[in-house]
Amino acid sequence: MTTIQIELSEATAKAARDAGLLTPQALERLLTEALQRHEDTEALRLEIQKGIDSGPGIPAEQVFAAARRRIAEIERENNAQ
Repeated sequence: MTTIQIELSEATAKAARDAGLLTPQALERLLTEALQRHEDTEALRLEIQKGIDSGPGIPAEQVFAAARRRIAEIERENNAQ
């Protein structure tokens, strides 16, 4: 396990504490969810970047279709959890 220390404004700390968000379990869940969103966003960004980097080689419809497929995969993965 790793110990972390963070600085928050009094108002944020109080609201987070009152909502039960400062427990190790809650913080782990919040960070895990944020990391998953980051990974999902990065996957979509890479899909779009592939289309940009292809120049005139890949039609926009194919790029957007690939992005839509990746979005559908992400939704399926999130619904399975």
